Order: sequence, then C-alpha cells, then structure tokens
Amino acid sequence: RTLHWGGGYADEALGKILHQVDEAAVVHLDRWDLLSTPLPLNLEDKDEQHVAEKPPLTVINNYFSIGADALVSLEFHESREAKPERFNSRFFNKMFYAGAGGKEILERKLRDLSKHIEVVADGIDLTQKIRDSRITALVFLNISRYSAGTQPWGVPSSSDEFKPLAVDDG
Repeated sequence: RTLHWGGGYADEALGKILHQVDEAAVVHLDRWDLLSTPLPLNLEDKDEQHVAEKPPLTVINNYFSIGADALVSLEFHESREAKPERFNSRFFNKMFYAGAGGKEILERKLRDLSKHIEVVADGIDLTQKIRDSRITALVFLNISRYSAGTQPWGVPSSSDEFKPLAVDDG
C-alpha cells in the first residue's frame, strides 16, 4: 500500500509479479537508527518477564513497535511457527489478528507500559508526555500505512499543521 503495490498477494502468476518488479520505479526509503538502553530492573516485581537488553536490529526501515500491537504480532508469529498449516489463508490470518487484538483489549496486559519506558527523540525527552497519555503501544513509523493499511497519521489535508508524511524525506 505504501509503495502502491496494493493490499497483498492475490495468487497472481509469478511471471506477472516479476514483470511488475522489473517495471517498478525505484523508491528511496529513509532508514532510522534506534538506540536503546534498558531501564534498571525492578527486582520487586517477581511476575515481570525480562527480555534481551538490546533489540535484535537497530536499523528501522518501515516501523518499530513495542506494546500491544507488537505483542499481538509476536503471538501470531509464534502460533504460525508452531502450526504453519493453520495459517494458509489471508482471511484466517486477519481473523487471528482480530481475535488476539480483541483479547489484548480486554485483558490489558500492557496497561502500565508507559511507566516502564523513557523516550528521547532527536534530543527531546517525551517521557512525561507518554506517561500522561498512558499508552499501551508505541510505534516509530516511517511509512504512511501499517497494520493492514491503517493510517495512524490520518489522511493528509491542506488544513493539517504537519506536512504530509514522506518515506524519503531524510
């Protein structure tokens, strides 16, 4: 969607896809560097799960997410790895995401996420703003759409105070 390729693969012939790739325009994408530092562990919280101190990748091409949507994506990935035969339909995959997302909305496992992260972007500390908002997910997004076409920035208009998002604006 972001690069005008459509919503996904729809059983087209491989030759047709390769021809489209050969004819496609080159699009330059920004790449961001993500630097993370783990916060001190709260040893009083015995139920809290702790993960690796650094993310596996530090370069972002499209988006990086922590929180509820990342949790749902991880659940999808682990379920698909365990039983790949169940994940052979785009419809079923979307239904799985909807079910897992609905479950997270009801259970609110990450309702305190904002208490456990600090964010400094381009030298500006956004931590208090994030805590005041009580977020359950944080997405660093470098494309106009993600998550099956969702447009978190909305549809650009001339009345917006922000300029339209560009994937190659540096």
